[in-house]
Amino acid sequence: ATVSLELFDILTVAKKISDATDGAFDVTTGAHSRNWRKAKITGELPSKEQLRIAKTASGWKKLILDQETRQVTLPPGMQLDLGGIAKGYAADAMRALLKKNGYPIASIAAGGDIAVGDPPPGREGWRIAIAQDGLQQELTVELANQAVSTSGKAEQRITITGKTYSHIVDPKTGLGLEGSIPVSVIAKSAIQTDAFATAFNVLGREKSAPIAAKLSLRIIWEE
Repeated sequence: ATVSLELFDILTVAKKISDATDGAFDVTTGAHSRNWRKAKITGELPSKEQLRIAKTASGWKKLILDQETRQVTLPPGMQLDLGGIAKGYAADAMRALLKKNGYPIASIAAGGDIAVGDPPPGREGWRIAIAQDGLQQELTVELANQAVSTSGKAEQRITITGKTYSHIVDPKTGLGLEGSIPVSVIAKSAIQTDAFATAFNVLGREKSAPIAAKLSLRIIWEE
C-alpha cells in the first residue's frame, strides 16, 4: 500500500534503528504487543502457540519499503506497532513547526519524550528533571535543540504468576522484559531518543554502550 509521507518517514527511520540495534527495536512486532496487552488484562502469559504465530509474523527485515513510490509491503499476518517511535516523531514535527513560524524557543513534552528548541532567555538550556531511584530522586540535565526520552518506568510494570514484567516487549521472546532498568537517552531528535530508549531497555547496559558511543547518544541509567 502507498502510505503518507509521515508514516513512510517513521518506518524508514525505524528500519535504520532496527539495523543499528539488531532488532532490539522493531516496529513489526505488533502481534507480540497485542498478545502482551491481552496478558496484562487476563493475568495469563501468551501460549507457546500464540508466541510462535506472532514471531513468524514479525521481523523488521521482512518489512519492504519502496523509496520512490512510498509503497510499504507487509508479509501476511504482520502488524505494526509504532508505540516506541511515533510520539518522538510528533514531538520533532511540533518543534520544527514552531521554529518555522517564528517560535524557536520551545519545549514539547509527549509523555516520556521531550524535545526542546532554543533555550529560554538568559539560560543556556531547558532544565529537565530525570527521575532516579524509583522516582525518589531526580537528576537535572540542561538541553538546547535536543531531545530526551525515558523508557522502562517502574509504574508501568505488571506482575503475572509471581513474576514482574515491564510493559516493554522483547522482540525475541514476545514477553515483557524482566528486571529491566529505566534508561534515558539524549540526542538531537526525539524520534531517535524515543526508539533508542526502548532498544537500550531491551539490550541492557553492556550491549547498549558501544551503540550509543558510535551514534553519539548519551545514556543515563537509573541508579
